[in-house]
Amino acid sequence: MVFYGKKIQSSNDAPSTEQVMTFEATFCPTYSLIAYSEQFDTVWKASSETRAAQESLLRGEFHRIFQQAANIYLYRVICRYPPGHYLVQRHVYGAIGKILSMEDDSKEPNCVLLPLCIAGAHLENVKLQQRFFHKLDLIHQSLKFESVDCVKQWISKLWELESLPEAWTDLFQGLNQHAVVIW
Repeated sequence: MVFYGKKIQSSNDAPSTEQVMTFEATFCPTYSLIAYSEQFDTVWKASSETRAAQESLLRGEFHRIFQQAANIYLYRVICRYPPGHYLVQRHVYGAIGKILSMEDDSKEPNCVLLPLCIAGAHLENVKLQQRFFHKLDLIHQSLKFESVDCVKQWISKLWELESLPEAWTDLFQGLNQHAVVIW
């Protein structure tokens, strides 16, 4: 995505509608279809089956969170939309909603620090910002991972600005160099 973004940015022309639609279709959040089975008529008795189903569901949620983050990147970097544009915000809310719905005492949020950074930086709703900070506090308490605290401090500074930096790279310059967020 970064190489594609740089290629688009280096040209003076905006990407075509077809290019944007192709990119968006590639990263459109997908959901598994549930087929009817007799299995749904009975209660799962084996905990291993339940655990496997939960892990499968969780992998799908992670996948969708990263897809939402990719679409935020699409609209911000490739289409050059401002942070408050409705198409950017649509994917911000999608990612934030999934992150906020994760269990408070789980380790899963550690796996979504990158989309958490991307979506959190673009979050404009004050009530959701408060819930987001509460979730970051819970993640930090659970994991004792200092990168989470670095992300919280960085996002707090971003939210204090009158407007977010327009350039993607400028947006992330204030993030502590010691924060471990997989790009």
